[in-house]
Amino acid sequence: MKILKKKILKAREFSDKGKQKHRSDSRTYKASKSQQSQEQCLSVILKNASKNYGRAICNFILSAEAKDTYNKDVFSKFNVDPGEFLNYILEKKEGLNGIKEFRALLLITPNDDEKLISFKKAFQQLSVIFIKYFSVNWIFSGKLSHKMEYLRCRYKMLRRVQNPQYFTYFK
Repeated sequence: MKILKKKILKAREFSDKGKQKHRSDSRTYKASKSQQSQEQCLSVILKNASKNYGRAICNFILSAEAKDTYNKDVFSKFNVDPGEFLNYILEKKEGLNGIKEFRALLLITPNDDEKLISFKKAFQQLSVIFIKYFSVNWIFSGKLSHKMEYLRCRYKMLRRVQNPQYFTYFK
């Protein structure tokens, strides 16, 4: 009888260890699966981030506050005609539908003439000003539903604007 009890206890201990191991394996599987789903959700959330940032930058450039304070300095630095530049931004704002168009607003190509190069440099400078000083206010006062994700990707966007040749999708 004692031998039988010992065998039963050993069997229970063995089965409990197996269950614990199985439970921990399922927990790690669930954790890795949830981590993958979080990464997928983040990529879906940030899918339109470049479009939203681009349109917000264009709205900032066209705003009265930027016209009064920041645009004058940038226009004089890059020798840009204010009326032509604002028309250029207004035209490009409507066609800004994703990363491709936003990158094209920043990236200087060999086919660009001097006027377009100065427009792109001015846009880049004003974009840096917006992301550094005004993007937090835009994120929290706007209709964005995933505010923390946009706040976290702010410096990624700043790096991409400063180096448009490396402008890629968010991961």
